[in-house]
Amino acid sequence: MIKGQLSADKNSLIIEAFIGEEDTYGEIVAVTEKNGVVNESTMYMIYYNKNRDLETTHIPTLAVKDTTINVPTGQSTTLDYDLYDPDSDRIAYRIIKGPKWLTTHVNLTQTGIQITLYPIASFDIDDNEITVEISDAHNSSQTTFTLTSTGEVAIDEPPQIYLERNVDLSLLIKLQGVETDLIATLAFAAFDDLESNLEYSVIASDPAFSYRIDYPYVYVYSDDVTDLNHEQITIVASDGNFNSKLTYHLYIKNNFVEFLGGHPNSSPLIDVAQTIDVLETTGVLLPYAIADLELHDFTVTFEFDDSLLQVILENENLAITALPNETDDDIETTITLIATDEFGAQSSTDINVVVKNNTPPVITYTNSIELVEGGTAEIQVDVTDAEEGTLPFALSYDTNKFAIVVEGSSLFVTALNVLEDYDGVIDVTAVDDFAEQALVSIPAKIRFTNTAPVITAQYTEVSMLPGETLQMRLTYVDPDTDELNLFSTVNNSNLTYSYDPNTQILALAVSEDSPYEQEFIFSTSASDGFLSTFLNITVTVPIIPTPPELTVSAYLSNVSEGADLIINYRVFDINGDNIAITITNPFPNQLALTEQDGYIEVSVPDNVLVDTLLYFDITARDDSANAFVTTETVSLNVMPVNDPPVITLSENNLTLINDDIVSLPLSVVDIDNLSLSVEVRTPTSAIIPSQIVVHGADINSIRISGASKGSVIENAQLILRVYDDETYTEVPFVVSVILENEPPITNDTGSVLMLQNSTFTFNITPSDPDSATDGDVVSVVSVESGDPELLVIVGDPNSPPTNTVTVTSLAVTEETDVFVSVTITDGYVSVLKRIRVNIRP
Repeated sequence: MIKGQLSADKNSLIIEAFIGEEDTYGEIVAVTEKNGVVNESTMYMIYYNKNRDLETTHIPTLAVKDTTINVPTGQSTTLDYDLYDPDSDRIAYRIIKGPKWLTTHVNLTQTGIQITLYPIASFDIDDNEITVEISDAHNSSQTTFTLTSTGEVAIDEPPQIYLERNVDLSLLIKLQGVETDLIATLAFAAFDDLESNLEYSVIASDPAFSYRIDYPYVYVYSDDVTDLNHEQITIVASDGNFNSKLTYHLYIKNNFVEFLGGHPNSSPLIDVAQTIDVLETTGVLLPYAIADLELHDFTVTFEFDDSLLQVILENENLAITALPNETDDDIETTITLIATDEFGAQSSTDINVVVKNNTPPVITYTNSIELVEGGTAEIQVDVTDAEEGTLPFALSYDTNKFAIVVEGSSLFVTALNVLEDYDGVIDVTAVDDFAEQALVSIPAKIRFTNTAPVITAQYTEVSMLPGETLQMRLTYVDPDTDELNLFSTVNNSNLTYSYDPNTQILALAVSEDSPYEQEFIFSTSASDGFLSTFLNITVTVPIIPTPPELTVSAYLSNVSEGADLIINYRVFDINGDNIAITITNPFPNQLALTEQDGYIEVSVPDNVLVDTLLYFDITARDDSANAFVTTETVSLNVMPVNDPPVITLSENNLTLINDDIVSLPLSVVDIDNLSLSVEVRTPTSAIIPSQIVVHGADINSIRISGASKGSVIENAQLILRVYDDETYTEVPFVVSVILENEPPITNDTGSVLMLQNSTFTFNITPSDPDSATDGDVVSVVSVESGDPELLVIVGDPNSPPTNTVTVTSLAVTEETDVFVSVTITDGYVSVLKRIRVNIRP
């Protein structure tokens, strides 16, 4: 696959690669021995399988604009260049010549290669060229740079970045294509003689790589490497002046399976109109815009048919001139605009050019002319030229027949006076820049006419009273300005007239002796010798002025108090005067009157006590000079209407105690001031419950009590009814009667001592606390012995005396207590009194 040999000067290694079937990646170790010391140097080699045996004609290009490079001393110089080869993905690169005072490093970037120059000795003007070769295995190109430098070599030297000698590492990293995430860990060592603080960075030839630097490793990451062919990771160690570099090669062997698009150089973009029309023998400027997205310089050329066109460049325009067209038709041709960048990328576009053959102008008009004398018509005239657009025009016509005003494309044609009908033309001509002429004749006719005079009066119908005079404007005009003969007359001697032609005022007068209800005619005429015009003015003498007629429609004069009614009326003025309606002299003032159109709304007062006469006047006044007035009086007899009394109780729910009399205040108002009577009853009967007694009732109060002490009733529904002479009003109220009582009492006879077989009388003296106020009477209901075998009640136990109790004791064997129960009552409540009787043997 490969063979090599040393150069004659033993300073170079000549390597030749043969055509192979697969990619080869490996190392070439150069071994030297001097004075028994063996030194080995490793060179890494990547051999491509000839780009899949592509046969191409494109030469790979290094995008270099300036081949002069200034290499400052004491620092490294980095140069980035794009690589262009549109039909090759794989491009090999090498430096085939360089000065001895310089070392170099070349690595791939995402768009091309990066060359780093390191001055290690003094600049040599006689050894100042470096040559870079790039190749796609079929074609190659070389670029030679001339180096310049300033200053002396600085003390600082580039940092060293390398692989450890005693570690089995290689700058060739073979991948399988299945790796994801962390795909490679790259080790390196770095050293700087001046012990500078080194900064590390990474340059990757594929933007899909990401990495993390953690000295002495670089960790490379990628989501997918299945399509990886050959990529580079360059580790940079910088001391601030020098950027030392170490490049790792990542590859998948023989993974070059399809063409990936090569390394194209984008050609310039051209923006220009695709079609343009040029009139023969004329020129146009066609602007164009060209841009190179990679900012490459470019040249502009063009191709065209010089038998049809002349084309030159003017700034960023194509100056195009069309040569004379010898044919009667338009001719189509093409201009090809070509842009080529400095690295050979080329684009072009065709511009279709139509050489237009000149055509004469076209004249159009909207209508022909047919006028009477003095008439004016408007006509639109347009002159268009296919090549020149709108053109001006010229007119030719008989100026004794027409007066023409031109405003833009509008002609305002006025017919002058003629003695007979005229039938002619108006010629319109136009000439373009090529002397092509167009002529159009517009038919134009004038009809001989005479217009009748015009009479105009300010009024044609007027109304006048006897003895009245009226002035009005009256004019006579002849449109043809002919001299007029005027004639005027009246049909009745009671109407006279006079006319002043200077002021054009006609004065009409009606005689004071003229009767009313007459109609007079003033007639006038004007003649120009050919035609006459007549006008009549009618003068009406109205009937004798009379007051307006006011008629009030029939209405009911007797109305109830508080009523609302409508009084309709009708007015008429035989003289045709305007009439104003007013309401006057209303009596009394409490009448509410609202005037409407043709009627009056009337609201009479409420609560009259006796029949009351109310009235008002309706007045109709005309607007004549006499100001005639007609008045009608509307009289109304307002009759009182009885209103029921209005009752207000001070309380609607009343509670009575025993037979105590209570006065319930009330208020009764009767707007009619009639005599009133008061009644207390139930809702269904005039008889009230027996438990309640009404002691009296009037319009101020009700005096009421329970029937007697002990008479009790709850929520008795009563009605207070108040009568006037015609009706009544009632209000409900509720009455309850409750018992309030103190029970009877006796003296304190707690116990009695007596011997057996003896009789004893003791006092009980009952009393009642209510006896003084209510007259309660206490009585003894019964006396009962607790043990009749030992103690006997003397007398009738069920009808005992009131104040004493007499008992007889029987024989006992021992001291014994017997209770005597005395029941007393006040008629409302009973009380039991127990007396202990101690019987001793």
